[in-house]
Amino acid sequence: ARFFDRLHPDVKVTPKRPVSSVEDKILGSNHRIVELQEIGVPKTNVPKQIRNSLEQNAPDQKGNINAVQFAIGELVNNVEDHSQTPYPGFAGLQCYGGTRPNVMLVVSDNGLGICGTLRSVLASKYPDLALEFPADDPYADPRLIIRAFTQGGISQVIDDDSRGTGLHTSGRQAANLNANVLIRQQNFE
Repeated sequence: ARFFDRLHPDVKVTPKRPVSSVEDKILGSNHRIVELQEIGVPKTNVPKQIRNSLEQNAPDQKGNINAVQFAIGELVNNVEDHSQTPYPGFAGLQCYGGTRPNVMLVVSDNGLGICGTLRSVLASKYPDLALEFPADDPYADPRLIIRAFTQGGISQVIDDDSRGTGLHTSGRQAANLNANVLIRQQNFE
């Protein structure tokens, strides 16, 4: 999955850091795994790579593949548009077979996170939500994320009231697929 290629060289790996070469990389040719792809790299369509893998590994789920691609595409776009960091985000996929086949998708960024971007506009754009989700309440941020995924209508884009539906749509698509969504932020999961 190209994990060690991206791991900072100062991180100690025991018993030893694997040495890899271009020949060792799958580079998208294995449909059971989409290597950790940097989000925002020109000419790299991470949602399309994930869709291709799902089409190969879950032919019985053709009706759901558009929903998965939309949900993952929205999360990837949020990382590109809102993370506000010079460091890249990543996305990947792993398909598991066996008696309980499943798919694991991950989207990760090094930026402000969902709460960091939404909280920055709550007081000015959504004063009622700022009162409902006060910054000094340790349970407010998890509830804010649940609200964004289940009801939508919250966007950090100040001058565009048509925004704020993406997380809600992704949450709805995940619910329709009976998927589990795990969100990790700096101080809670």
